[in-house]
Amino acid sequence: MSLPLALYYLTLQSLQFVQASPISPLNRRDASSCDESQDTRSISSIIWSCLATVFLCTWVAIHPNIPPPEKSIVTTLRRVGIMAMAVISPELVIMWAMRQWLVSRKLRKKYENMGWTQTHGFFALMGGFMLYEGDQPIRTLLPDELELLFLAGQIDFPHITEEEIKDRSKGDFVSKGLVIVQTGWFIMQCVARGVEHLPITKLELSTLAFAVLNLATYALWWNKPLNVKRPFRVYQDKLSDTQSILLYGESESESEGGRQPSVVHRILGVITAPMAPFAHMAHPPDIRPGAKTLPAFYAGSLAKSELWMVILAAGTVAIAFGAIHCVAWSFQFPSHTERLIWRVSSFIIMGLPVAILVLHTDHRTHETPLILQAGAAETPVRHKVNAAVFVFITYFIARVALMVLAFMSMRVLPPQEYQIVHWTNIIPHI
Repeated sequence: MSLPLALYYLTLQSLQFVQASPISPLNRRDASSCDESQDTRSISSIIWSCLATVFLCTWVAIHPNIPPPEKSIVTTLRRVGIMAMAVISPELVIMWAMRQWLVSRKLRKKYENMGWTQTHGFFALMGGFMLYEGDQPIRTLLPDELELLFLAGQIDFPHITEEEIKDRSKGDFVSKGLVIVQTGWFIMQCVARGVEHLPITKLELSTLAFAVLNLATYALWWNKPLNVKRPFRVYQDKLSDTQSILLYGESESESEGGRQPSVVHRILGVITAPMAPFAHMAHPPDIRPGAKTLPAFYAGSLAKSELWMVILAAGTVAIAFGAIHCVAWSFQFPSHTERLIWRVSSFIIMGLPVAILVLHTDHRTHETPLILQAGAAETPVRHKVNAAVFVFITYFIARVALMVLAFMSMRVLPPQEYQIVHWTNIIPHI
């Protein structure tokens, strides 16, 4: 079951708990008065506003790279997968966006004399330029390859205006405005409740963490085209043998080398495979020669100093994301056990992302693959894999626990959490 469906199921279960749980006459009267009074809000309205905000933060606001051609089902599944990972680990989405923002800014400065803007840089990083031989696509061109072939006289440097790139984008000021208005309204109404000394629900607190991170992500991707389906065609002249190897890759017999992976490597490779997307979001994999689409989380290359800046920023964001959940440390919970699980899980998601980033940095510095490959040193890799498995599984369990507890807590709410701040309803929102 996908994570969105799981959230939908938990929502229905929470509503059933509210309807089926035995309550005292006093609580029943309070709940009834909450439904009837104009000064209160319903449980369904709370859940709806939270789900709408999370959806906009994880579906509409995410700017994916250009998908493979003529694979609509794969594209949809890819988008759902990115959405699920954004729900589980939104701080890694910010890391991905920050890397692309820095690289696109460098590309703008490098090709400014060619009329490039930061939108051009984003377009190149998301696989916007495809090399063609006649009507046959050959491979996606990276910015450095564009320059190499242009200087070699094999292609004309692509001339596409920012307006033409935006025409290929499915995002406009309406969709951007919808995200900003809904996210801004949600943050504002949570702050307003705090000013009025009214508590918020645990579900709203979790959503608030998403909303805060979403504003940062959306700011970084403001100039990135959204949902572009077709790359810009760059037509080639006759290629030399060296350039053909660069673009098409070596033949299978020439490219194979080293020993075959051991049984241990294969088994551990299968075990760690589900974690690969999270690892790729932090450090995108290398691009295969002849690839017609870029990896889902490709973000370009950064210098070590720039990478450390991204890591530090992402670590700070991760701590802030966990700290927002720690705000509920003294909130009322239906049971002591639920409060304890919430506290432990909040502490985990505040600390473990830093460990994850350190693992990735160490793995990239020593050029040892996190996902096991042939020829790797078995003992060091095994230690790294064991540490990564522990960190990822622990973090995943903590995130899921917080999401489940947020929905379960809706079955019993204090009367103050039903009260509304009237002026926030004047602001348009979903």
